[in-house]
Amino acid sequence: LQAAANDAIRAGHTLTATTMTRDAVLAEQPPERTNMDLLPKSVTDLRVIRIGQDVDLCPCAGTHVRNTREIGAIKIVARQGKGKGTQRIEYVLE
Repeated sequence: LQAAANDAIRAGHTLTATTMTRDAVLAEQPPERTNMDLLPKSVTDLRVIRIGQDVDLCPCAGTHVRNTREIGAIKIVARQGKGKGTQRIEYVLE
């Protein structure tokens, strides 16, 4: 997992911020992937971060790097089971 994550970082994917409707986001990502249930239904236009052309798409209002290379390398330091099919990965940036 660590090697795959670092390969993706080194690939230098560009991040772009756009605005999309809820319906447009859900057409590209399943509801469980986007956590749409956490957003009030009254919010119809979402700021969306797209990584590369097809790596990931996520509604997010936070700050982001412009390119994955800005992250540097990651090192996984812990993994914890959080229930059936769910795990928490703890990592540090090197």
